[in-house]
Amino acid sequence: MGGRPDSSGLEAKGPDEFIRDHLQEPSTGGRDYVGAMYQAYKNHLRSAGVHKLPCRLTFHKYVWLLKESGAIVFDGAQATSFSAKPPEDLPPDYEPSTGDRHRNAPQRGTRASCSSDTPG
Repeated sequence: MGGRPDSSGLEAKGPDEFIRDHLQEPSTGGRDYVGAMYQAYKNHLRSAGVHKLPCRLTFHKYVWLLKESGAIVFDGAQATSFSAKPPEDLPPDYEPSTGDRHRNAPQRGTRASCSSDTPG
């Protein structure tokens, strides 16, 4: 295995290597949701005998770093299951927040894929 040993000497892939390999698997078709990749990574670590698992935020940071470096790209948000029509009980002057605090964060339901420029 080409992974990194953890403190107990067991080998497991780091998140960057895992994400690259995961997106290159034929079963994913080169695309997957960040949440699904996180679950698959946790399963990978458990199968390698790792007991201290990263939190979701840590995994998302690796995804963001890979996105910023151009190693992966996001192909856009998927349609949500709720209606586009606002609830009836909203005040007439209600306006949704337009804050840009999370402007660079991937939207929920966004899938990542390997960049075509990334060597395999």
